[in-house]
Amino acid sequence: MKKQGYKFGVAWIARNDNAGNGDAFADICGYISVLLLADLFGKDENIVAADVLAFRQKLAAASL
Repeated sequence: MKKQGYKFGVAWIARNDNAGNGDAFADICGYISVLLLADLFGKDENIVAADVLAFRQKLAAASL
């Protein structure tokens, strides 16, 4: 199995963790998956949450 990286994790969270619920940034910061990804890659959870939110916005724009 190929090891996946940070961008894959962000995309996975955006698509699978409470996807489509319209959660705000503050809510996304509290996702356990966001906290795990931040810990695994040595990033601040706010950065990960911002990346997840940006990915969701990109997905929404692509579906228009």
